[in-house]
Amino acid sequence: MLLLSLSLVGNGRPVKREKAPGTGLFWKIQGKGITAHLLASSPLQKKTDPPLSEFVTKIFTDSPVLILMMHLPEDEAKINEAYILQKGMYIGEKTLKAEISAKTYLDMKLLMKEYGLEPFMFAKVKPWMASIVLTLNELKRLGYGYEEGPTYTLLAAGEKKNTIGLLQLSESIELLDLFSREESERYLQMNILACRWIQKNHEQLHNALINGDLAYLEETFEKQKKEQPLVRYFQNLFDAQHNRLIYSRLEKNLQVHHSCFMIFDVEALTGEKGVLNWLKKQGYQLTQIH
Repeated sequence: MLLLSLSLVGNGRPVKREKAPGTGLFWKIQGKGITAHLLASSPLQKKTDPPLSEFVTKIFTDSPVLILMMHLPEDEAKINEAYILQKGMYIGEKTLKAEISAKTYLDMKLLMKEYGLEPFMFAKVKPWMASIVLTLNELKRLGYGYEEGPTYTLLAAGEKKNTIGLLQLSESIELLDLFSREESERYLQMNILACRWIQKNHEQLHNALINGDLAYLEETFEKQKKEQPLVRYFQNLFDAQHNRLIYSRLEKNLQVHHSCFMIFDVEALTGEKGVLNWLKKQGYQLTQIH
């Protein structure tokens, strides 16, 4: 799956939903004088997903502060888009086709064909930018997206809330843009494989997300890393570069904001280096609410 650097959760308009409400993956966090709540998000969300229960939405409404892994305000959307395009496009004679191997280019073309995209559209796009576009297109083709699910509706309802992002967009983009030529191609290869992996596993992952089955999600993510060494490599790379910043900033914010609501991508929560394990190691008590 692995949009490793860009969990782009933004603001939007509420969408009417008809299924019975639920809590999703939701935790109460206590300790060190704080009482906070944590909700898992995911790009594997659909408009038909159950809305979040009144219990969850009331806690969200009553929480004075919202903490996200990355906050991209709606009024800065054009600035952020321009920045990504500036960093994600080649200037001068370089082209995507010339910067990657013939095999990787062919694999990319085959995937693009499934999305109705043409290679000329990617001529001046850097490999990491192509990776993001391909992954988002795969999710869209299957009917998923951050903007499709109940988390997006929740954020829309709290668009005036004091919102804090732990990472800056520039910090994630800079890491991608500093990849060597070899790393850039490997990152694209990984995301091509990840798109195929999503095709195979999306229904089971989506059901686990709705049903709050954290054990299945953790097991599946770990299996992906074992089967795909590139996933493991880039996960470790991003963890090494970002976790120090994320956790130091999270700890500082928890010391200041004793009552807050956090929304993080489910992949950032799981695993030995994930947010849930970090919170436990810091002495916080986590209670999953079903």
